Amino acid sequence: MMRRVVKGLLIITGLLVGLGLAVLSEGRMRHLRALAGEALPAWSRALSPDAGFGAGQLADVTGLLAFGGPVDLRWQFDGIDLSGVTYKVELADAAGAVDLQVRLKVPFGAGWQALEFSKGEGVIDLGATYAAPRGLPLTGRLLVVDGAGVIDGTKKQLRSLALTGSLAEGRFDGFDLGQVRLALRNDAVGEWLGDVSAGGGVLSLSAQGRGRFDQTVFALEGEIGENPDMPEGWRRHLNQSLPKTDAGWSLPSEMDLDAPVF
Repeated sequence: MMRRVVKGLLIITGLLVGLGLAVLSEGRMRHLRALAGEALPAWSRALSPDAGFGAGQLADVTGLLAFGGPVDLRWQFDGIDLSGVTYKVELADAAGAVDLQVRLKVPFGAGWQALEFSKGEGVIDLGATYAAPRGLPLTGRLLVVDGAGVIDGTKKQLRSLALTGSLAEGRFDGFDLGQVRLALRNDAVGEWLGDVSAGGGVLSLSAQGRGRFDQTVFALEGEIGENPDMPEGWRRHLNQSLPKTDAGWSLPSEMDLDAPVF
């Protein structure tokens, strides 16, 4: 997923650079269309008529998120100082299942080698975008509390990442999952590291994952704890599927995001 977010931020940066060069001063996309007509690339048709270096929108973009449908990208000039230019970037879909915001800074000098993003926050409806298309009985909204990092635009890689969030109103098969919290970061060799915990509902969970941003299969370790409120059907399934321990059940050594089953 994060690799696609990187792609989205690079698209925005490319658009801003291109519009900055082509639409200096008060120019807008409508002016370019009047002058260039069919000579403009096909993707530019999705740009709003008033799109310019200061603000604009690119509609119905696909492939930016690992799950969900097309989204709209919006950008707004947010400031300039001696270190670079900053934009507020928003990502949203028509159904209201995705609503994300982030600050994107293009530093002077370092340019595409050090694109900084910060104050990432927003909501993704995991039930609508991820679980439902896969037939999973999961509902809930992923709340991104804080996301920040640096992207090397020339290599299309994350140089640093730190993200925290939680799952609001999370339910699986109709049962309350309680407080679900997550933290995601990257290490020096380009792998992501994640921590997930759940408690206060029918599920007690502590897990750590490690993987690469360009792969759906990741290494996993952790444990599902015994919980007196756990549905009996869940307990039977776990007994059949996972190794039993004194405190609960050991998680499998790896998992696939595209087929998350035990």
